[in-house]
Amino acid sequence: MNSNVLGEAVMNKKIVGVVNFSTLCKKNSGSFISSREKSWDEHVEIILNELRLESRLKFFTEVSLPIFDLQSESPDESWFSLVVLISDMLPQKFKNKLEKSASIRPWLRIEERGEDDWLDAPGAVRRSLNNMISESDLENTLFSSFRIDDDDFISTEYLRELLQCIEVKNQGKFVTFSNGYKCAWDGDSLVNLVEIKKPLIAIGLAHVGSFDKDNNAFSTTPETVFAGMNHYELDAEHAVLEKHEPPMFIWSQHKNQDTAGRFKSVEIAESWGEVSPDIISKLQNFPSLLTKLNIS
Repeated sequence: MNSNVLGEAVMNKKIVGVVNFSTLCKKNSGSFISSREKSWDEHVEIILNELRLESRLKFFTEVSLPIFDLQSESPDESWFSLVVLISDMLPQKFKNKLEKSASIRPWLRIEERGEDDWLDAPGAVRRSLNNMISESDLENTLFSSFRIDDDDFISTEYLRELLQCIEVKNQGKFVTFSNGYKCAWDGDSLVNLVEIKKPLIAIGLAHVGSFDKDNNAFSTTPETVFAGMNHYELDAEHAVLEKHEPPMFIWSQHKNQDTAGRFKSVEIAESWGEVSPDIISKLQNFPSLLTKLNIS
């Protein structure tokens, strides 16, 4: 852990992120509705398509996870946990690759869900907190939960900035990092990048709460970032802390995304012949994307 930035204050704050990696839960129909298939069986077939899974795994293991490795506030299992939710129908070779990634990252956990299970993201947060909170921690532990998709990316400044939001005065508030980028992929090639401002976007959306391990109970309503409502409407019912700088996310647009039918992607132009210095400067906090572009 980098003790030069937030020092011992980090020890009494916890962060739990949840990634949905191609889960298939009938009781949580969000992705099914978003992708607009005609039947559940068609949805299962599309989600488990091998080419789609290979693409998702590449985004997650080659871009997203390395960004967590390189956070300016280095992740440590004593205060940080990233939970990857997967389907029990996920082919074993993909489970093996995810488990290999977890084996070298003590802060990375994998939980399986069955077709008839609830997704239970709040339960994943609860289990992570119970694992991280020791007897020496305060009775009520301040924490933040956040969400991110397997094909989207957050800045290397994310954990540092979120830790600074975890304060008693912010309990019960949602935290949105409004400024970022939208990018277009053509296969493995990043072909376009535009700046966007999108308050309450799901990428890196967070919530500040507190947890009493003795009673295994959350102390705020909602308990976690998973509020059970459209995230773009959260500010109608809940307090929101909006952070504008630095740009904190990259929203991936590609042909295999589950919500491809709902959102208009940035135009997929021909691949850049030469990446401009302006683009390179914007990607400094997303170093694994620079690697994708063969930029050192």
